[in-house]
Amino acid sequence: MRQKIRATIRLAAPGGGFEFAIGGETYAGTDPEVLAKTWDYAHEVGKYPIDLPEEPLPGEDDGLPVWEAVSM
Repeated sequence: MRQKIRATIRLAAPGGGFEFAIGGETYAGTDPEVLAKTWDYAHEVGKYPIDLPEEPLPGEDDGLPVWEAVSM
């Protein structure tokens, strides 16, 4: 999941003005802890200037699409 968060920030943030948000609603059954961890990690790595690696960090490449990684 962290790899997917970094990829999203890396692709959308250049030039400034990027705001990371989970939206105004969530799907039923979404674990609130997953949302909190997602937000915390995005806040940690999403500081300008953006300098995030393209490749996954050790232990991060789960190989799952984001919608499956979130439900784990």
